[in-house]
Amino acid sequence: MDPSTEKVIPVLKHLIRKVLEKVVSDLPRFQALESNGKKELESLVNLLGQRYSVLKVGRECLNWTSEGFSDLQTKLLVKISAEVDSKVDSLRKIILPLKDHHDNLSRVRTEILRLLQHQGNALDPVAISEGTPTTPPLQVMLFWIDELELQLRELYYSRLHYLESILEPDIVSPESLSGLWMQSPDLLSIMQDCEEQTRFFLEETR
Repeated sequence: MDPSTEKVIPVLKHLIRKVLEKVVSDLPRFQALESNGKKELESLVNLLGQRYSVLKVGRECLNWTSEGFSDLQTKLLVKISAEVDSKVDSLRKIILPLKDHHDNLSRVRTEILRLLQHQGNALDPVAISEGTPTTPPLQVMLFWIDELELQLRELYYSRLHYLESILEPDIVSPESLSGLWMQSPDLLSIMQDCEEQTRFFLEETR
């Protein structure tokens, strides 16, 4: 291996390892959060359906609605809205670790990009494109980091957008919310790939 490559590779491995160790350690937490999120989401979809039904009844019965029914409708909407707000708050907390993990990963990714920008010419392409029977090539691990950064960012901000638009039917409806929420299922798959394929790489310094 070229002497200049020998100097850069250990630094690059160290930075990659920082990212992947965090990914592997956070995987069980993300799996649990995703499971809890699905339960909270199902409950929220049900509440939105109830809210829509109450509003629909009010519109359809407008000509004969009594004052008593109007009061009941208002009370139901207030109750449902409070429960919707509670579910939205719960889901905000559930998705927040996506942002925290993204911010941490993004900082290290910036260090990697800075290293490659200043010393990338010293890297032997073969050294980063060849793996071993137990360790993926560095090039593959760099690709995972890019994909994770993208997935975490898009997943957090898209879900946050849906929560902030929860009462805007043109953006979110009871029928569409689940599909919109789960439209990017690749994150856990990539994290699991990292865990399975980098076990020996991460154990090198333990």
